[in-house]
Amino acid sequence: MKKNFLMLLFLTSLMISSCSRKQNSLNDYNLQGKVRKIKVNTFETKIKFGKYEIGDKNYSGNYSSQFNEFGNLVEYIDYDRDDNIKVRQVINYDENDIILSSSNYDSDGNLKLKFRQFKDSKNRVIKSIAYNPNGNIENTYIFEFLDSGQKVNGKCLNNKGKVSYSWSNELEGSYLKTQIGYDSIGKIETKTIYERNDKNDLSASKVYDSRNVLIDKAKYSYKYDSKNNWIEQKIFDKNNKLTYIVKRKIFYFDDDAEELNSVNIIGIWNNNKRDNWTEFKKDGTYDIGQNENINDYGKWDLNIEQKTLTLKSEKNNSKKYLYSFEEQKLILSDIDGDDETIFEKR
Repeated sequence: MKKNFLMLLFLTSLMISSCSRKQNSLNDYNLQGKVRKIKVNTFETKIKFGKYEIGDKNYSGNYSSQFNEFGNLVEYIDYDRDDNIKVRQVINYDENDIILSSSNYDSDGNLKLKFRQFKDSKNRVIKSIAYNPNGNIENTYIFEFLDSGQKVNGKCLNNKGKVSYSWSNELEGSYLKTQIGYDSIGKIETKTIYERNDKNDLSASKVYDSRNVLIDKAKYSYKYDSKNNWIEQKIFDKNNKLTYIVKRKIFYFDDDAEELNSVNIIGIWNNNKRDNWTEFKKDGTYDIGQNENINDYGKWDLNIEQKTLTLKSEKNNSKKYLYSFEEQKLILSDIDGDDETIFEKR
């Protein structure tokens, strides 16, 4: 568990240490427009009839990030494949939207790490100290900047003040081109080279070991929304095999509240038992299944005024549910409001 918290600190510190009015978290995510929140799910792939399809949700790579009106990260949540919270990080800012502190919580909401930030005269975070709930230092992160304000080097110290690892960044414009990771005595462990497409999203990466031997590489392709933010990412391994499909839902501050209707309900919805799914079809019929098997089928009826969804089964008893629709999640409960089940569209 401690390792997960430290890794989360490492990842988010790379972003928040440069936050200011000019350079914010949306820039670090390469997001366009007034983004309020993103929700990311990573799926394994499977081959069906000779084609790659989305498979089971992966154990990692599932998270959400929430931003304030200035475009800075205020909450990061890491989920397991069943959408249960593993780690939650909350980031606090002052009245000028300069970072003050951040805290990590476990799945039960217990404080695990609290970070104190130290800034220079330009309000850049140059040091971040992580304390455990007893107030003792767990780790210290130190950052170095170019005169232009871009972060180029960093290192992590353990609770005894010794270097655990460090890294250096080579930038191309405002974007990371090469990152070198060093061990505790300053020897190179890995070197990662990044390439980007015309929208500045990652298009390829190559990882080299301490002997400069290529040990891994990947390629990335995307689908975009109307604001040029990617909503689907495909990841190909070194053998050009499609290994993961990443779905990203983006919520904007100026979005109108979306209501469930007979159009957007169409599709396959996975519930929080991960292997179970329900498909609502245009002809008013539905299938319910697990993995490749269909366990139930029939007709569906949506009553928008009463907020009810009725499934008229041809195999089992028909059922009527109350529903709510929040951030593209369909939440069904029985008529008494109990036994909630959460569905997300695949």
